[in-house]
Amino acid sequence: SCEADHCSGSSQSCDDADTDHLSLDDWYCYCNAPATGTNVTKNLATCTIDECTYTCASCEADHCSGSSQSCDDADTDHLSLDDWYCYCNAPATGTNVTKNLATCTIDECTYTCASCEADHCSNASQSCEEPNGDPRTLDDWYCDFDAPSKG
Repeated sequence: SCEADHCSGSSQSCDDADTDHLSLDDWYCYCNAPATGTNVTKNLATCTIDECTYTCASCEADHCSGSSQSCDDADTDHLSLDDWYCYCNAPATGTNVTKNLATCTIDECTYTCASCEADHCSNASQSCEEPNGDPRTLDDWYCDFDAPSKG
């Protein structure tokens, strides 16, 4: 017999492939879309949903990538929804926020990359200045003359 209540109580569905009265204990639970997983005879399926790769109401991979960030789903269990977060792509760093964009910054003067010129400035006895730290606005650093100290 199919244990429908057992399956539905865990947001799964039940199937009994062979309903012959001589075929017992061959029922299994299976994952409901968009979850995927492995069916187990006479037991719950192991169901997962990665909110970062599947498009649904609670999934926001496009939200992250559209802002030059990446998405991570902290717990892919099909019953654990709305726990995804965006995180900063290197070399940017910042704070992750569940169900939202991370707060990312990059200091082009301290990170060595093609667009960063801290050495260029220091070789000219100047300091490198990064005006805003927003990783979406690279190449906005500039060299500044160090003001003489007043005594």
